[in-house]
Amino acid sequence: IVHGLDGRPSENWIPWLEGQLLANGVRCYTPHFPTPFGQSFDNWARLLDSYRAAGLVDGESIFVAHSIGAAFVAKYVQARSCPIAGLVSVSGFSDFYSGMKEFDELNESFFLTAEEFSEVRPLIGHVDSFLSENDPHVPLQKLVEFRTLLDGKEHRVVDGGHFNAAAGYRAFPALLEVLRSEEHTSELQSRQYL
Repeated sequence: IVHGLDGRPSENWIPWLEGQLLANGVRCYTPHFPTPFGQSFDNWARLLDSYRAAGLVDGESIFVAHSIGAAFVAKYVQARSCPIAGLVSVSGFSDFYSGMKEFDELNESFFLTAEEFSEVRPLIGHVDSFLSENDPHVPLQKLVEFRTLLDGKEHRVVDGGHFNAAAGYRAFPALLEVLRSEEHTSELQSRQYL
C-alpha cells in the first residue's frame, strides 16, 4: 500500500486496510517513503527496488496507492518494465500543477508522459480508480484523465474529498470490496498487496 505526498503508512485508511488484508491471510506491505524531505521518484524507486530484490514485488503483486503514490507506481512499473497484477488508484493523478510551488516541485518527478502511459498499461493487469467529485486537492478532470490513461474501472464518489482522514476515511470498505470483487477474488489468497 503506497501513501502519497506527506503521507505515512500509519495514516488515513492504510492501517485499516492492512489489518483487513492480514486478517484474511493476505501478505501486505506498507513502505514508508521519504516525504516531504527526500521525496523524488528516484528515492522512492530505490526503496521499492529493495522490496523487489527481496522477492516481495513481482508479477503477482497488486498495489493500492493514494494520491501521487498512484503515479509513482505507474511510473515505477514503466521505468523498471516490472509487470504487476493490478493497481487500485485512490485519488490518483499525474501532470497536475496546483500553482503551489512546494507541492508541484515534490510531485513533478512522478509525472508520466503520454509515451510512458502507453508503455505502462500493458504491464498492469487490472486497474481500478477511486475518485471523488469534491476532491479539494486535485481537480476531478485530472483524476478522470489519470484513470482514462490507465484504462481503469472508475469508482466515483460524490463526497469523498481526497479519501483521507480529513474526509472521514479512516476505514474504506468500498476499497476492500473492490479487492474482493470477481476480478480480484482468486488473487486474494495468492497475491501480495503493497
